[in-house]
Amino acid sequence: MLANKLGIIDEYEMEALESGLLLMLYEQLFIEGPLPTTLAFNSIREWHRQWLGNVYTSGQGDYVTLT
Repeated sequence: MLANKLGIIDEYEMEALESGLLLMLYEQLFIEGPLPTTLAFNSIREWHRQWLGNVYTSGQGDYVTLT
């Protein structure tokens, strides 16, 4: 389990929290207005930050070289 800002160590508690936060994000995205017509990396990164940004420490994007 990743270290989190809330000190949660129980995997079931963390799963419930993440699921609840994801549901809240889905509701926000689908109620507030139209989704983007094209899916871009920046949109996904922002959604991920909104979903888990208050739970986990997040830094810069991780980049890997694919060869």
